[in-house]
Amino acid sequence: MNRIHGRKSYIALPILFSILTAGILYLTVWPAVEPYYGLFSLLLSNEAKQEYNGVNLMEQLEKGEALADQEHISVKDIQFPKEDDQYGEITIEGTSVKAPVFYGDAPKQLNQGVGTYSYGYLPGQQRTVMMAAHTNTWFADLGSAKIGSMITVKTHYGTYQYKIVDAQVKDHQDTTAYDFSRTDENIILYTCYPFGSIGVTPERYFVYGEYVSGPVWVSGD
Repeated sequence: MNRIHGRKSYIALPILFSILTAGILYLTVWPAVEPYYGLFSLLLSNEAKQEYNGVNLMEQLEKGEALADQEHISVKDIQFPKEDDQYGEITIEGTSVKAPVFYGDAPKQLNQGVGTYSYGYLPGQQRTVMMAAHTNTWFADLGSAKIGSMITVKTHYGTYQYKIVDAQVKDHQDTTAYDFSRTDENIILYTCYPFGSIGVTPERYFVYGEYVSGPVWVSGD
């Protein structure tokens, strides 16, 4: 019996020592390595730029082919964007935020500009519009947005304005940060926090805006 226990100890102790050593190395080395890991991940994600094959629907607006701003727009008259399509531009009063808006929020869209959560809604649908962008590029100055300032989203079918009513830092898993069950027009912008971070962070910075103006989608029947 003593020999069996001795053999078990001979096997278990090195394993336990290896686990403890790995844990100590993680705690001491990871903080220094994390920024470079994040940069490496960002560089890899930049390869997604080569996969971009969307259409710039804003060219329709420039050519005068899109609908003019009006109070209501028939759904049948709107060309719904597909993934990768640029369908708008966003600016935020009092900040340097000025960026193209794409449909979809995968890395290839976020590398191009501001992405729209494709399981949410578009401006004018009288629901929650959710947009995201990288904290070290397109939304680097999102923190300068003040309560009461205007968010303007110019789309290929009309221009929308939202008044900022709140801004919060929340965990990325906090589902109270958004509400897609709302039946009124509103917008949520978010980015990784702290600002300027490279790589994955556990917190997000959310900016909330209430609808002020812009054409409402109506049934085409």
